Amino acid sequence: MNMLQLDNLKNNEELHAYLRAQGYGGTICDMVFAYLVFLGYGGALEDKIKNYCKDQSTTTTTTDFVMQVTIPSDSFAFTVVCIDSGVYDGAIDWGDGTTTTITTFDDSDLSHTYATAGDYEIRLSGAFPRLYLNGMLTAERNTITSIDNMGFLGLVSGSSIFRDLDFCTNLTFGNTDQSANGSLFRLFLNTSAAMTVDMTNVSFDICNSTREAFQAANVTSFDASGASMPNLNTTRDMFVGSTTSYLRIADLLNSSNFAIGMFRTFNNVALDDTDLDQVDPDNLGTLTDMFAGSTSMPPAEYDKILNAWAASAPAAKVFTNPFTYTEAGADARDTLINTYGWTITDGGLEL
Repeated sequence: MNMLQLDNLKNNEELHAYLRAQGYGGTICDMVFAYLVFLGYGGALEDKIKNYCKDQSTTTTTTDFVMQVTIPSDSFAFTVVCIDSGVYDGAIDWGDGTTTTITTFDDSDLSHTYATAGDYEIRLSGAFPRLYLNGMLTAERNTITSIDNMGFLGLVSGSSIFRDLDFCTNLTFGNTDQSANGSLFRLFLNTSAAMTVDMTNVSFDICNSTREAFQAANVTSFDASGASMPNLNTTRDMFVGSTTSYLRIADLLNSSNFAIGMFRTFNNVALDDTDLDQVDPDNLGTLTDMFAGSTSMPPAEYDKILNAWAASAPAAKVFTNPFTYTEAGADARDTLINTYGWTITDGGLEL
């Protein structure tokens, strides 16, 4: 469950009774809000509910890499492709009662034939340092519908792992160790299914690039709340062509020790609900092409960013974007220009 529908909670007497017993009063929305604040969840009410439900329903203690597949026919062959890099010492649970042991990148037991069509959960455990599902046959890649947990595989690179997974609708890092992962270059490039990405609370100790990670991928929701990537130095083309209407990326960007190269990060992207206002602009490199192309953003969202960035007393920058602002953002925009030396070229005042 990603989101509770508050309207459906109004008649939930059991929930009402429970919250009243905890000492909460007011409307159901007031009670839910207060209860989630007590539990330590921040942000808007819908963010609190979303993160609470995520913790309750999708958090896992498994260290396995977990993915869901839909096998289309009987006697269907499926191969997990790996690259020759490091030591392989693991196992694959194929979800049909079969488990195989893997000791090399080209182990014959990386291939499995499903006797019967249907839905299966595949689990990888142990050491798989260079998983490369993009190297599978197209028919095999198209069976993958969800990545539920990235696990503790000792990955040394995420480069192109999930490229061209056209029927995958979810990528959840979950309970994972990404400390040895050096790059997310083209992680999920060229995928067509509407997809959610959950990278919450993941630490990438040495990763320095998210370049083209979701380029031409239909990412509708991206959440990296609590994630850190201290060596991140470029997000070039990270979301080019995505429809990332829900974006939580501030923690990831603010965690970097570098002035991050933002060239075309949001080129041709629809940005409706973001936390870019919480990003420290001094942590970003050039902003001239950050929002290149036909990127869209509601004026109220742009107002929010202008107000927050003006309040941060930033160093001078050149900021180019196609967005329009309203009177609510006009003073902040003037402050950035006249007080902090910014050069801003945008879509002008919304009429």
